[in-house]
Amino acid sequence: MKLDDFHRYASRTQLKPRSLGIARAVLVDGVSIPQAARDAGVQYETARMAVARIIREYRSEGGYPPEWETRTLSLPRDDMERVAEIEDRALRKAGLRV
Repeated sequence: MKLDDFHRYASRTQLKPRSLGIARAVLVDGVSIPQAARDAGVQYETARMAVARIIREYRSEGGYPPEWETRTLSLPRDDMERVAEIEDRALRKAGLRV
């Protein structure tokens, strides 16, 4: 996530400075959640919740990277489950799911 975008989403929250620092480390700087938690001296779940709060703001704007495409699909259930797994991996890789 770009720093300007992070600041825009963060301004919509009531996260405290420590939580914002954790979320920024993960979403902007690319630090893992476990590492950000250790660096801040908090539990993993506390760090995960801070990151998730910023992601929620991002997603509220339809937040997907500009190079992504959204489609509506009709597939057999087994195929749809595989597609959902692909989407989940892509969201995690992009840092949009924790």
